[in-house]
Amino acid sequence: REGWIDETSFVVVGSCCRIMPPCIVQSEGADAGHVDVAVCLEDGRDGPANTEITEEVVRSSHGHKTLVNLQEPAAARAYLDTIESSLGAGDCEFTWVPASSIPGSFRALLVHEEHLTKVLLDKHGGLDVRVVESKYLENDVYCRQIFLVTPSGALVANAVLRVDLLKLPEAVREGVRAERLPFGKLLMDHVAERCVVLKSLWRARLAPDLLAAYAPPPGAALPPGAEAWGLGEGESYGRTISIKCDGQEAAQVLEVINPYAGCLPGLP
Repeated sequence: REGWIDETSFVVVGSCCRIMPPCIVQSEGADAGHVDVAVCLEDGRDGPANTEITEEVVRSSHGHKTLVNLQEPAAARAYLDTIESSLGAGDCEFTWVPASSIPGSFRALLVHEEHLTKVLLDKHGGLDVRVVESKYLENDVYCRQIFLVTPSGALVANAVLRVDLLKLPEAVREGVRAERLPFGKLLMDHVAERCVVLKSLWRARLAPDLLAAYAPPPGAALPPGAEAWGLGEGESYGRTISIKCDGQEAAQVLEVINPYAGCLPGLP
C-alpha cells in the first residue's frame, strides 16, 4: 500500500497503516514532477518498534518538504555493520549524528533522498566510478567499495554498495557487473520507479588509507565553519541509505564525502 504526499495534501490508499521511511519516486512521462514523495506504509504492529523512529522535517534538494524517519542509533549501527561487513571490517570510525548536526556544506550532499550520484552529476557535469574492491556473496549478492570521480579526476566520495542482483532489471545487473558506471546512474537510466530512503547520518573518522587516497593538496583546509561544528582533521560526514526498485529493497549503501572536496582542482 502506498500514500502520496506533497506540500499541501496527504492521501492514504487502503487501510490505516503506520508511516515508514519515505521514498523519492523518479516519475517519467506526462506526470513527471507532479508527485515528488512517496510514503511507504505497512500494516500497523504493536510494540516498541513503532516508537523507535526519530522524525525530522528536512528540505530536499528540489525544495520539497520531506518527512524523514531516521533510524535510532542502535538500529542504525546494525544497518551500518551489515554493509561494512560485506567487504570485511573497515578502519573508519563512525558516530551516529542527527540531521541537525550536519554542517551546511555537507548537508546539501547528504541530507536528502536523492541519489548522491545525481547530486554530484548536477554539480560537476560528469561522474565516473573507480572500483577499489568487489566480490560476490551467496544468493547473487554483490558488494563493492568505490570512489566517485569527477571529470577532472578528483575523488569526491567513497561508497560501499551491497546489492541483491536478482532484484534488479537485467540491464542494471549487467551494468553492475561491468563496473564502469556509478550504481545510481544505472538506476536513473533503467529504473523508472525507484526509492532512495535515508536511513542514518554519520560523523566519520577516516581510515589512514582512505585519507591518503583523498590526498588533500598542500595547504588544504576543511570547509568553512567546520571547526565551529567540531569537525577535526581527518574527519568527514556520511550516510547510509536503502534503495528500492519497483517496491523491493535492492541495495544498501554507505556513502562518505571527501572533506577536502572544495579544495581540489576543478571543483567549484
